[in-house]
Amino acid sequence: LTNNIITSTVTVKSSGNTIQENIIDSVDEYAVDLGNTVDNEVSYNNISAASLYGDEAVKANENNSVHDNGNITNIVTKDNFFYFFDDEGNYKGLNFTDLIFKGEFDEIVDVITINAPLNIVGLDAVLKNIALNLVNDSISISNFTMNLDKAPDATGGSAILVDGNNISLDTFVVSYALNESTDAYIIYAEDIEGLDVTNSEFTFIGATDGSAINNAVHITESADIELSNNTFDIGIPSCYVDWKEIPAGSGNWVKFPVAEGLVFNEIAELALSNNNIVVEYNDIVGSFDSIYAVDIKSGEDVSILNNTIAATGYSYIYGLYLETENGIVDNNQFDICAEGYYANAIEIEASTNTTISNNILNVESTNVSYPVFSGMNGGDLEVEYVANTINSTADIVYGMELCGSFEAIIDNNITVNGNKTTALAIESKKSIIKGNNINALGTDEAPSKTGDAFEAMTAAIHLYSSDALVEGNVINSNSKGIYADFGIIDIESNEINVIDNGGDNSYGIIISKADDVAIVSNNITYVGNTDGSKINNAILIDSCDNMELSLNNIDITIPSCYVDWKEVPAGSGNWVASPVSQGVVVKSDNAVINENNISLEYDGVVGAYDTIYTVTVSSDNATIESNNIEALGHTYIYALQVSGDGLTIKDNNICSESDVYYADGINIEGPASAVVENNIIEATSPMVSYAVYSAMSNGDVKVNYTNNTVICSSPVVYAFSLGGSLENVTENSFVLDGNYTTAIASKAAELIVKNNTVVANATNVGSPAAGDSIPYGTVGVKAVSGNATVTDNDIQLNGPYTVDVVGANALVKDNFLIAESLTGDASVNYDADKSSVYNNTPKMDKYFLNVDDLVKYYGGNESVEIALTDGVGKGIAGQNVTITVNGRTYVRTTNDNGTAKFAINLPVGTYDLSVSYANDVANLTSDIDVIVLSTISGENIVKVFRNGTQYYANFTDVEGNPLANGTMVRFNINGVMYDRKVNENGTARLNINLDQGTYIITAINPLNGEMASNNITVLPKITENSDLVKYYRNDSQYVVRIIGDDGNPVGANETVTFNINGVMYERKTNESGYAKLNINLQPGNYIITAMYGGCNVANNITVKPILNATDVTMKYRDGTQFKASLVDGQGNPYADQNVTFNINGVFYNRETDSQGIAKLNINLMAGEYIITSMYNNVAISNKITISA
Repeated sequence: LTNNIITSTVTVKSSGNTIQENIIDSVDEYAVDLGNTVDNEVSYNNISAASLYGDEAVKANENNSVHDNGNITNIVTKDNFFYFFDDEGNYKGLNFTDLIFKGEFDEIVDVITINAPLNIVGLDAVLKNIALNLVNDSISISNFTMNLDKAPDATGGSAILVDGNNISLDTFVVSYALNESTDAYIIYAEDIEGLDVTNSEFTFIGATDGSAINNAVHITESADIELSNNTFDIGIPSCYVDWKEIPAGSGNWVKFPVAEGLVFNEIAELALSNNNIVVEYNDIVGSFDSIYAVDIKSGEDVSILNNTIAATGYSYIYGLYLETENGIVDNNQFDICAEGYYANAIEIEASTNTTISNNILNVESTNVSYPVFSGMNGGDLEVEYVANTINSTADIVYGMELCGSFEAIIDNNITVNGNKTTALAIESKKSIIKGNNINALGTDEAPSKTGDAFEAMTAAIHLYSSDALVEGNVINSNSKGIYADFGIIDIESNEINVIDNGGDNSYGIIISKADDVAIVSNNITYVGNTDGSKINNAILIDSCDNMELSLNNIDITIPSCYVDWKEVPAGSGNWVASPVSQGVVVKSDNAVINENNISLEYDGVVGAYDTIYTVTVSSDNATIESNNIEALGHTYIYALQVSGDGLTIKDNNICSESDVYYADGINIEGPASAVVENNIIEATSPMVSYAVYSAMSNGDVKVNYTNNTVICSSPVVYAFSLGGSLENVTENSFVLDGNYTTAIASKAAELIVKNNTVVANATNVGSPAAGDSIPYGTVGVKAVSGNATVTDNDIQLNGPYTVDVVGANALVKDNFLIAESLTGDASVNYDADKSSVYNNTPKMDKYFLNVDDLVKYYGGNESVEIALTDGVGKGIAGQNVTITVNGRTYVRTTNDNGTAKFAINLPVGTYDLSVSYANDVANLTSDIDVIVLSTISGENIVKVFRNGTQYYANFTDVEGNPLANGTMVRFNINGVMYDRKVNENGTARLNINLDQGTYIITAINPLNGEMASNNITVLPKITENSDLVKYYRNDSQYVVRIIGDDGNPVGANETVTFNINGVMYERKTNESGYAKLNINLQPGNYIITAMYGGCNVANNITVKPILNATDVTMKYRDGTQFKASLVDGQGNPYADQNVTFNINGVFYNRETDSQGIAKLNINLMAGEYIITSMYNNVAISNKITISA
């Protein structure tokens, strides 16, 4: 009995047997029983019984030879494999606790099934196309190499199928490469507890066509799973993923991918640590193809520590998909790349009490990149992201897009590069963003879109419907710093730096429709770069409730840009601006803007009338208090612009400076009601400055200005320019410096000026080009309309008047008034019939000069009437007034009533007339228009020769009444006088029968001698005629166009007569009024005359020859040729035509060459000959002289 594997007791009942080199394993007391036999040889076997081994396991008497038997070994080789396993690879349940696999095992079975608790160690063990099926608990396997090039059917495609608990796999090297589509896994486990996979190397090459599942690891519905210190090198097709809404209509979408790296589904206590996981796509299957490198669904107590996950996909690639309660993802590195569309490092769904920390995420894609994405399906998602480093580059990047219930982003470094790059896109119901370093470095060089709910843009933080705390971050962006819609927004103690790339609308902070907004203690630096087509705002708060902007340092640099103004609605007078370049813009009621330092400086100019609004507040019940606002602009600069009811503007330092034209401190636009108090307002400009400007486009403005200090310096100053419905200026101090300074300029409906101090130092020289609707000058108060009350003020200046209320209904009293030369009442310029001026000091009398415009007819007796009165309307007699008109100056003296008349004897026209009066206390000027009307009215006429159009003129007397019927008037035209009578309307007619031409007609009114002229133009009836130059008998015709009496071309069949060369021809016009005459005359010069309706026109006709030659002088047979040149009807050489020559009675035909030359050889005897050249009825003669 030799070379057998026997698993039961060998009982020998005969003598003389040999039992050698067998493996005998028995559970009985003895493995070999020789009984009473003799002479048996039992040697060199491996024998094991229940408790005995080798020779001791043989029951024998002394008459048998038993020697050199050993124990059964636990080393499994290819040769003894079936001692341990049956033909199907099932372990036979031998009495071992440890097995050693040694050497190669080449397809001896499809699967090795371990059904006992064994510790199996490989010793250079290699399994080829053999799977492991672990069906018992407490199995440990280590140091194995597995090579598979096909999927094992017995394990459902699994290289290692785990169906037992407490399994340990260590130091495996597995290579699994498919060449056909089938379900395949390196490790598959379901419903187990306890699996450790350590220190192994796994290579998996999938080949699914989209119908088969390919996973390197797939573990489901299990617990206590650990994979550590492994290397996974995975190549699988990128496949279409089926998504289903479960349940239907719920909005909860569930994915069913087929191609993934490591899959863990419903695992409690999962640990992945120190693994190196590489996943690359090797094919593309279907649309929207996707790969998930690590997919963890419905987990609990998941830890992912110190791993490296590198994944390269095509359309969609995901590094880690995570659903867990109590999770930690720490100190991992993700290198994720999509070559086609979408790359994601970590996606988190349905996770609570989870921390993502200390990871490095490097993500690249050609199109869109999401290093971190959470909450696609909403639900309960509570995650902290701490101290991660995120670097991502793609056309569109969302560094972290988070949509959970609570998510905290703390101490992360996030840098996103590309075209449209958003570092944080947050829709979490509650979020904390704290201590992060955020860099959104997009270029915005091209428009791009995704299907994402978040618009593609370059922004450091984009918040949507999130109650967010943004605190202590360093934020750098190339377009938008913080962009927020809805929610409760708290932005505190951040460093926000935005340097606009110019590719999109740009904001430092933009928030709209939020419930509560607090922007407190931030340092904000904003540098704009608009070309006029994009918006630049450092801060925009729109339609938010309970907005606070406090304790911030805001440093703004933006271009100064053209502002589009539109009248809304058209014709309303309500002009609405649409500026693109502004500093801080607040459009939210109940806003509080408090204790901010806001500094703005322009950089660059775009368009004409370029403008910057530094702070714009369009809010009801807003408070703007204790801010420092400094603005330096180019052409137009506004420090603060406000509108809304219930506004409070107090205790601010406001400084506005333009380096070209216009500076404004505060601009108040209606509808508005406000209190402006205790502010220091400065405005400086090279041309015009305004400390306060109100109601430019809407007059519903009611403001109290109290206790402000106003400082302005510019060639033209309007410290307060007010146009509201009620403007109350009380207890303010004005210090003004410039060429012309006005403290208060008003067109307000109701103006109150009380207890103010005005000190103005004006030079009153030059003519600055300031364009305000209120003319500039040096004056304390100037009201041009409305009601004005000016009391108890101290106004001292060096202009002509302290108060100018001409055009207003004014009360001016109890003021201390000192002008350049006038004081008290005398320094007030007003309409005596509209205003009351009294009790102003120091006392000085007042004078008024009144002159009205004059309209009169030429030769009328009307005069300019001048009235000089004192402050109570009494005429001042015996005073000289000076009149300047039409370049000459006259003097008239007032009569006892203080009036004077000045007669007007000027020709018809409009004249500027100036009346002036000056004495020791008055220097008055009044400018009026004088219009002298004509008593003759006629119009220029254009008529066709001898049609029915005539000249008419209307004549009136010096009061504008028509001259009486039958009055004789005179006309002069072409040097001839004609007298005609007017009809009952004062109209006279003169018939015009002149030849064609231009004339001047003069009409003369005999009543006053006035002469008036008009132009008379007589047009010919024959037009479009011109001289004609043509070649003999070409197609050119002489053409004229006939005009009818109505000035339009006549129709067909009008007869036109032509006279040329003494012959008359009649031709009919065509439907367009043209008449044509063919010209078939011999070459020469002619005059043609066209005649129609008594109108004659003449033109020159030149007919040019088509055949030319010159005389020839030659010697007998010297080779000279006679040459005739022929041209076509356009004068071009005419080739290939026959020309006939007749000389000495003989005819010759010759063809023209390419130059139109026909040549004839001359071989005649000496003498003189006449040669005739002929072509197409044209004949010319030349002389040929031949000498001997």
